[in-house]
Amino acid sequence: MNTKVNYDGLLENLHECLFIMNPDLKIQAWNNAMTKFSGILKEIALNQDIFDILPSLYEECDYYFREAVLKEARIIDLQHCTLIKPKSGKVVTVNARFVPMRDEENNILGIMVTLKENAYVLQNSYFEMLEAVSINTNDAILITQSEPIGFPAGPKIIYCNPAFTRMTGYSPEDVLGKTPRLLQGEKSSKKELARLRKALESWESYRGQLLNYTKSGEEFWVELDIVPVKNEEGYYTHWIAIQRDITDRRQILEKLNDLNNDLDNKVAERTKELENFSYFLAHDLKQPARIVASFVKLLEKENINLEGRAKEYLKYINQGANSIMQMVDALLKITVLNKTNLKISQIHFEEIILQALDNLQEEIIKGKAKVVFGELPKVSVDKELMLNLSQNLIENAIKYSDKEVPEIKIYATEGDGFVNIHFQDNGIGFHNGEIKEAFQLFRRNTKNKEIKGQGIGLTICKKIVEKHKGEVTIISEPNVGSTVTVRLPMEKEPQLSLSN
Repeated sequence: MNTKVNYDGLLENLHECLFIMNPDLKIQAWNNAMTKFSGILKEIALNQDIFDILPSLYEECDYYFREAVLKEARIIDLQHCTLIKPKSGKVVTVNARFVPMRDEENNILGIMVTLKENAYVLQNSYFEMLEAVSINTNDAILITQSEPIGFPAGPKIIYCNPAFTRMTGYSPEDVLGKTPRLLQGEKSSKKELARLRKALESWESYRGQLLNYTKSGEEFWVELDIVPVKNEEGYYTHWIAIQRDITDRRQILEKLNDLNNDLDNKVAERTKELENFSYFLAHDLKQPARIVASFVKLLEKENINLEGRAKEYLKYINQGANSIMQMVDALLKITVLNKTNLKISQIHFEEIILQALDNLQEEIIKGKAKVVFGELPKVSVDKELMLNLSQNLIENAIKYSDKEVPEIKIYATEGDGFVNIHFQDNGIGFHNGEIKEAFQLFRRNTKNKEIKGQGIGLTICKKIVEKHKGEVTIISEPNVGSTVTVRLPMEKEPQLSLSN
């Protein structure tokens, strides 16, 4: 581009150091303040590559010149930029501003650069107040330049407070001009660092926990908050990071996790032992109960003339023996269910209901029950176990009804990745206090004690649903009816388990 601008009269009387470069980073203007600051005459500087004249700027500024200003047309405020004066070799820090220069068609003609020596003075009153607070806090505070994020070096540290030195062992002289990545090491989470980098690239605040390393190589955990800071033009200029040492907290949590895992293992072992004990106890109890019942029947066949209430006592003995055998059968069902592996298949739930109604045909006719259902969704379940559940719930709805026509309505709803199968009846219902106990083993509805049963049906239903990684709930109102809801993962196969 051949556009020519006369900069001389405009720049010579400025007190602020200023120079202008074309898109090739060749110097096109160099004012008197810049000559005084650098010791390089304008005649020498003009048309020279900026990094040939001021080589110490290359490491920090090359990215900003070529990427941020020329490609992205951003105004950059760079605080605490390190510069070595070519003539004297003196190391100074400057506040630098890089501004894209445009023509009438908005094409970028070059970059205008202003420099102001700052001697490590923070940019404005905001940072000055922050420094005053940070000196007395126990949290480590770092302030870095905003960029570059994607380069290996990372944004440069321009400030750290005393708490940072106490926490890490690094003095300001150790870290100023370096990247915070010097705190990271072999065990620092790559996944968490990737999340951090994603936040920085999006100019978003970040909160997380990281494993860092002190100057001496010791590991420590920090809870880290990082926020971006904008300048008056709305461009991001800095990151402020606040770090809290949570090593002790992490160690306590790890110990608690170890204790919990140990407790879980012990509970699992004891549960398995209790299941085995229940199985063998039930198996051993059934035989003597069967013997008692058999001998009672033999006595009845002998037509022995029993005096007084002896015959009635014999009846009670027989009932007790039969009750023990029924309870033993119930225990065995629960134990076998706990040990059963799921056989998952995808099936429409209405097929399960149709099979359950066919199996319960005699009870439905005898109870004059009316069962209504429509189209039900496809689910991934163990068909046999879910058939057992459906039969239990339908049979209970018929059994615990005081209506001339027991009505059972079965329907489904969906949401949050789950399908809900509802079994609604018009039975005797539950009182609020009884609902929580309804799923407990051998708990029965107290409203009608004449109804036969062992109080195991709902317990089995709950076990079946839990093995499918779901849950079962009851909503009920006395004399109105109950709705049992079976909540199952939608179109997902649950993990197989030996026991739940």
